[in-house]
Amino acid sequence: MQRKGIQKISALKDDFAYGNLNWVNSINITVSNDNVCYSNVIDTLVNTFCSYELADNDYMNIHLEANQYSSNPELFVNTTIEKLLKHLTYIIWTDKLVDGYLPARIKDQTIYKILNRLSELEPLVLTSAA
Repeated sequence: MQRKGIQKISALKDDFAYGNLNWVNSINITVSNDNVCYSNVIDTLVNTFCSYELADNDYMNIHLEANQYSSNPELFVNTTIEKLLKHLTYIIWTDKLVDGYLPARIKDQTIYKILNRLSELEPLVLTSAA
């Protein structure tokens, strides 16, 4: 099940590429009953991530690296799938506490870098599961 979820979220990477972010500036943020709803692209990412149970609750050690998101372009170059999922968990859960955290990670290309690295590693996931 996790393999299919990784396939689905990594397939979204082009939506988060810098040249395709025209939708980010017009994000429709709706706040009702403490729930924040973003655009369809973000909702698809978050809902897929959660429905395929990709979240890793042991993500707090990522906090120190999170400070490097915009300043370290090489942060995800040699990162494992497990660590990438921890980063996504950290970003998604932090957005629940800090409104706008997820869109900020989209604008600074962190989400694209994570999804791009997942798509590079995806063939390894498929091979190991076969």
